Amino acid sequence: MVPAVYPSPGAVVPTYLPFVNEALARLRAGANALTPNSADNVLTVSMSPNFAARWLVPRLGDFVSTHPSADLRISAAMEHVTFDDDGIDLAIRHREGDWPVLYVRRLCAEVIFAVCSPQLLSGVGSISTPADLIGLPLLHDRDYSCWREWL
Repeated sequence: MVPAVYPSPGAVVPTYLPFVNEALARLRAGANALTPNSADNVLTVSMSPNFAARWLVPRLGDFVSTHPSADLRISAAMEHVTFDDDGIDLAIRHREGDWPVLYVRRLCAEVIFAVCSPQLLSGVGSISTPADLIGLPLLHDRDYSCWREWL
């Protein structure tokens, strides 16, 4: 261990300071080179919690085995990201991709179809036309436009 050497009162320190700064910078660079998860291999992806749990998690094993040096970080949030200063590299969202300032790519098409209890298809008061749905509980997302298309 090298003993710490302190200048005596009144000594000229400014001539020593550049050498200390250079040594600290070299130590910092060496530590960064040894760190396995440097910023070059970090990928931060934002997606809804539901998408992360149901789609991404079952596929993580394949991703990790294909890209073992990648440091994948998931931000499971419903808020839209700006990419300016939020640290997000990629976002996956469930919507039409009409964002002119971003590169958007469709991952998959959504197929919407109606489902119901088998009891509603048989017997008295069964469903045979769209009008028969009036008055029955409707489970849907916030956007009714798909129901208009289906009906």
